[in-house]
Amino acid sequence: MENNIFAIDPTPYNIRQKTNEETPNYFLKNFEHYQPKLIKDFYLKHFMKNLFFDIDILEIEEFLDTQFEYSENPGFLQKILQRKILPKFEEVIQNSKFSPHTKYFKEETLEDEFVLTEGTIKNWNYEFESFYHKCQTGNLREDLMERKKITSNYLGRLEKLFNKSNPNSLQWVGKPSHLAIIISKLTDLNYIEAPLLKNGEVNYNELSRQILNSFNFKIKPSLDTLRKYANPKNDKYQELSDKFDDKTFNLPHSKIMS
Repeated sequence: MENNIFAIDPTPYNIRQKTNEETPNYFLKNFEHYQPKLIKDFYLKHFMKNLFFDIDILEIEEFLDTQFEYSENPGFLQKILQRKILPKFEEVIQNSKFSPHTKYFKEETLEDEFVLTEGTIKNWNYEFESFYHKCQTGNLREDLMERKKITSNYLGRLEKLFNKSNPNSLQWVGKPSHLAIIISKLTDLNYIEAPLLKNGEVNYNELSRQILNSFNFKIKPSLDTLRKYANPKNDKYQELSDKFDDKTFNLPHSKIMS
């Protein structure tokens, strides 16, 4: 599940090492080569470690932008930030202490400071005890408070974006799922220019945000709902698209109409 929430480098880290390539900026490293034994909440802790310590404080907004842009579940990522990440800032600050690393039970050393212990692969650098230690030894309490403030402000801007209603927007009276798939088809047929990711693929998270900003709804849909019905790779899109086809819904390509 974590793999769908966070923006994780599609190339495994061990492959990056062999080719001397860096993980793309603001992406989490991909340790899928340690699956299925990798500890369950590893990528949540990886995200926290990057946000709390590794990312330059001046680049936090860019890090969060990338995480939301490439997340397949940005609504859930928003909940994680609100309910898990922000409280964890306080916990790390309050529990700041000198806590040197001790070995795990019957640990077997792996690469990149990972170890196998009791059937699970862990890395002390991504444990909360390590966070407490890093905060203490680096005297990072004020820095973490500032990082929390930046993250909280970022969340506030997101919530305003999702909740605002524009009186000048069009009023959509049909189902939000129908609007999402229609807009998606209009982008496919070159009637609307779709926002793109850096790799040239359609950014369905941003497309969904634009739909939210351009229309008012009787009951406002979530960003996740719009994204699922706008993305042709999602099962929800395919199911609804088949129903549209059954009802002979058809639009010609814009080039044909030129």
